[in-house]
Amino acid sequence: MEAPTSVRSDYLLSEFMSGEKNLLSKSRMGRPRTGIGQLIGVRLAPDLLGQVDAWIAAHPGPKPSRPEAIRTLLRERLDLESTPPKSK
Repeated sequence: MEAPTSVRSDYLLSEFMSGEKNLLSKSRMGRPRTGIGQLIGVRLAPDLLGQVDAWIAAHPGPKPSRPEAIRTLLRERLDLESTPPKSK
């Protein structure tokens, strides 16, 4: 025989379940997921991290996050290396 349920417990259960859906639909902080690219973890020595932070501080306009700054610096460096040398 099942235990009788009250209207209140049914209400609380439905509220709990609806709150669970709301938790899943909240937007997350940070850069939105693109589904493109592979996540990598990188450890930086304090002096190198300090240089990245200094670059961010000197950056005009809205300050990029550390990951965005590292992506930008890496992209700029690789673009420099892929450019053929200019002849004089």
